[in-house]
Amino acid sequence: MLGKKRCKQNRRKHFLILLVSFSCLVLSLSVFSVEIVVNRDTKVPDSLSREQVLHIFMLRERLWEDGTRITVFLLPRRYLITKDFVVSVLGVPVDTYFRLIEHLIETKQRGPEVMADEYALLIKLSNTPGGI
Repeated sequence: MLGKKRCKQNRRKHFLILLVSFSCLVLSLSVFSVEIVVNRDTKVPDSLSREQVLHIFMLRERLWEDGTRITVFLLPRRYLITKDFVVSVLGVPVDTYFRLIEHLIETKQRGPEVMADEYALLIKLSNTPGGI
């Protein structure tokens, strides 16, 4: 059962990567083997440091260098790729990170948008300047 689920997630991941190459700019953090997907109209450096990614996803950085508002999109916490990203790149326990997001929402602050699935994330990302 778990094997089928993982296989399905891998197929979705490969589809996601293929689709992203057509509609978004992909930045690599080679140290962590993670690909960060950014809206193709967003003017960003060729690569982002781990520290920059941390500041963006922890909502400490709210604007790109050109002044465009940063909009963070995430997959739900149940996704393995989300868990891996939060733990290995952000260095935060998954529950802690999502508690932060829930707190931001409760206090009416602008936090990351958690999308239902990869397809919804890509559609929203490709139509949101400044999206990551």
